[in-house]
Amino acid sequence: MDPISKVLGVPDIAPDELHRLMRAGEVLVFDVNPRRSWEKAHVPGARLLDPQFAPSDLPVDKTARIVFYCSGTNCGAGPYAARRARKMGSQTPL
Repeated sequence: MDPISKVLGVPDIAPDELHRLMRAGEVLVFDVNPRRSWEKAHVPGARLLDPQFAPSDLPVDKTARIVFYCSGTNCGAGPYAARRARKMGSQTPL
């Protein structure tokens, strides 16, 4: 578990598990990096999401499995986004 995720109490997911869930269509992936970084490189299929997203930017289905990521273990945008989603009612942010 990366240190920021651990402090914020949000789970991590291993890359191979994420890949499996994406292939099976069982997860939505959100990239919370700046647009310029997303345009340069991102996880195929990931949607760009502003870290200050609104509840309407998240799936209506609060049980949908969602993953947020940012630039690495020293970046807190992904874990903070997962925590925000949980506060907005999402039950399964990773």
